[in-house]
Amino acid sequence: MAKTENGSKIDPPRTRREEAKEERRPAMLDATEKVIARDGWEATNSGEIAKRARLVPTSLNF
Repeated sequence: MAKTENGSKIDPPRTRREEAKEERRPAMLDATEKVIARDGWEATNSGEIAKRARLVPTSLNF
C-alpha cells in the first residue's frame, strides 16, 4: 500500500478484473440463495447457480 506525502495510506488502483469481480458478486450470491432455496443444499450445483446469475460457470471460481 502506498503512502502520501503526509504519511497516510492510499489504496492502489483496482484492476478491471477486480471491478468486474465486485460487480458479479451480488448476482452470484443472490442466485446461490435462490437455487439453494428451490433445490436444497444437496441438489445445488454451480451450473445452476451460473445459469440463474446469467454468468458462465467458470466465473463462479474466483
